[in-house]
Amino acid sequence: MYGKQTARKHHFLPQFYLAGFTNLGAKDSLFWVFDQTTVNQWGANLETWHNQNNFYRVEVPDGESDDFEKALAQFETMGGPIIKNLIQNQTMPEGDDYVILINFIALLACRVPSRREVFDEAMSDAMQVWMQMIFQSPEHYESYRTKMIESGNEVDNSTIYEEMKELVNTNSQYTISFHNHIHLNNMMTSLNTIIPLLLERKWSVLLADEQTGYFI
Repeated sequence: MYGKQTARKHHFLPQFYLAGFTNLGAKDSLFWVFDQTTVNQWGANLETWHNQNNFYRVEVPDGESDDFEKALAQFETMGGPIIKNLIQNQTMPEGDDYVILINFIALLACRVPSRREVFDEAMSDAMQVWMQMIFQSPEHYESYRTKMIESGNEVDNSTIYEEMKELVNTNSQYTISFHNHIHLNNMMTSLNTIIPLLLERKWSVLLADEQTGYFI
């Protein structure tokens, strides 16, 4: 049983990483947020920022699990000291530390909500077109139903073609959403693609002095 012991607030940016952008470089120091839309800025607590409830939730036979969130936390524990050494030594790490750093960078790119939004929009558009193709004519619809039945899938015989066609063509009456497992699987698949490309790149460390101004 997981129950109350299951963590609900899942961070999509590590707190130790965000702490590096504060004045004191600590998790309990103030983190300044800049809203590009309203051009407003304010101080925020790292504990309550850059997280979403159940962002990495995994469903298991006993209920829900935060094992995925815990696995990410373990990896962040490995990456944290490497990031700190990079800042102190002002040079890229080598060997296994370099591989861990590249994995950390790839993970930062793949785990943020904006990646899910891009995926959701693209897949929703594709599914909308696919459904319209199914209901473009009674013949297409019956052909699809026959294939589904032959494949061993259950088909609702109460579905009325004209009603479904109207529903599909009026997409304001419904929304298309994706299970969290799909998002997590997509994230891991993206990592397998991105990491080899990042490993082949030539990396440099650029240093900004205090006169450079704000870094965003």
